[in-house]
Amino acid sequence: TAEGAIDPVQRPARRAYGLENDEFVFACFHQGFKIDPETFASWCRILERCPKSVLWLLNAPPLSQANLKAEARARGLREERLVFSDVEPRSQHLARVGLADLFLDTPSCNAMASAVDALFAGAPVLSHTAALGGRMC
Repeated sequence: TAEGAIDPVQRPARRAYGLENDEFVFACFHQGFKIDPETFASWCRILERCPKSVLWLLNAPPLSQANLKAEARARGLREERLVFSDVEPRSQHLARVGLADLFLDTPSCNAMASAVDALFAGAPVLSHTAALGGRMC
């Protein structure tokens, strides 16, 4: 089972990544170029409707990260609702991805290995029907 795939004892605490135990964590560990403006806008709408939630992303280049934060602020969200983490070795990544409550896919360039990692770690994945006709990157 997916639960048995990652030893819960080896799973880090949410706080190690700036995440709180009482918040819902949406995650997307894609490279930044896969997150198009329409997708990010839909994620911001989700965050608006789920006040005790965050979006957990991979660290992006400073300009990209600043643009994402600015876009979130323009949509009325506090930039702290975006949590960024560094790329980690595979074993550490698999341990942390299971901390997410829901892994979000991108429609223009779908997850493939990232989705498999999330499922392996026990995190459910939300994909788009558009991703079926989208590219695999």
